[in-house]
Amino acid sequence: MKWSGGEKIVWNCLECSRIGELDRKPTPQQVECEAWMSLIHGSRGLIYSFTSSTDIPRAALLDDPDMLTAVTALNRQITEWRLC
Repeated sequence: MKWSGGEKIVWNCLECSRIGELDRKPTPQQVECEAWMSLIHGSRGLIYSFTSSTDIPRAALLDDPDMLTAVTALNRQITEWRLC
């Protein structure tokens, strides 16, 4: 936002699955914190990134019940917040 002088719409990409390390991935709480920090600081939208590795299925977010539940609830909260 600062770089564009507030003249460009900003969307943030949030990684919701493993990237390069197969033994680590973000937690639902980390994704939620990133989302709210982005929105509070002016982001107009969020893109949930599933993966950027060929070793991980493209639908990794959809195959992770805990993350999918958390992101679904987060989207509901954001929609309600934006309607206020």
